[in-house]
Amino acid sequence: MCDPTTVLAIGMGMKADGVYSGWKAQDAYAAQQRRDVIAQMNQQLQNYSAERQDAYDYAVTEMMKANTNALQLNSQTEAAVDEDYAGGGRTADALMRHSLADNARYISSVKDNYRRKFNEIMLNREATIKSSYKTVKGIKGTTRKSRFADVLGLATDGLMSYGTYQGS
Repeated sequence: MCDPTTVLAIGMGMKADGVYSGWKAQDAYAAQQRRDVIAQMNQQLQNYSAERQDAYDYAVTEMMKANTNALQLNSQTEAAVDEDYAGGGRTADALMRHSLADNARYISSVKDNYRRKFNEIMLNREATIKSSYKTVKGIKGTTRKSRFADVLGLATDGLMSYGTYQGS
């Protein structure tokens, strides 16, 4: 049969191993949570980058279409004005300015829409980064207080076991 002191020492060792394993498991779980939050943030940032590129491509395409249409319209307007108002004049100039202004307004509208979309995407990006930072910062592993409490609990168990051993 084993000596009671050996049984006490084995019991304390098993308890200490259980406490240490618990610490490792808590720290590993917290680290995994942090990695998951960072991976999710990176995925959202990639989505924002793709959305920003799509908005840019759309704006460029719309401006190219507008310029092409404006060139066609302006040449047709100029041809019509030249036919009807052979010498030019204020009416002819007003018609030409009006067709040029329509194109400028449309391009300005496309640029404004792009700026708004870009600002929205960048604000969402910043909010995602700040939110992820706060979430990662809030994930805690084992703390010194919990470790100290576990060590005190282990010592208390040892003293109680020793007292039981002395009493028997």
